[in-house]
Amino acid sequence: MYKRKIYLKKNDFTADEWVWALSQLKVGEPLDFPSFENRLLAMQSDQARTVGYLLEKWGVIKGGLVQSFSMAKLTSLLHRHFKEQIAAKQNRLLPVFHYGRDDQTCRRQQLLSYFDEVPAPHNPCCDVCGLTLDSFKRTPVNVNEAPFLWEEELKAVFAVAEGK
Repeated sequence: MYKRKIYLKKNDFTADEWVWALSQLKVGEPLDFPSFENRLLAMQSDQARTVGYLLEKWGVIKGGLVQSFSMAKLTSLLHRHFKEQIAAKQNRLLPVFHYGRDDQTCRRQQLLSYFDEVPAPHNPCCDVCGLTLDSFKRTPVNVNEAPFLWEEELKAVFAVAEGK
């Protein structure tokens, strides 16, 4: 396993940043989503819709109204949710890095194993298996072969059709 760290866009806020972002939630009042979204955007987050969904899912917002909630519990839930999302994205990206760096395993086998498939034997099929660009070069045309004379062929076809 490679030890190179995969960097993704930062959406991992501190507790203070979450408190600031969530501070406009007033119990019993409707959520002003555009204002809330702008507040998250100010924190460089593209997760405003996800946060809105999670607030509804966790019962903080019901029928568009903000319900009673614990700021500490909510910030902890959001922090954990986005930390898990970043870890999942990193895990999905690891095979991409392995594919480019692994010069011992057939590339076709690597791709198909990602989808839990087994490749049929076919050698060579990639640079690892020994396939080179020479395999794709055109074979030279036999220059001793007589050229096809289409005018002559048409005359012969139409002569037969006319009954000559």
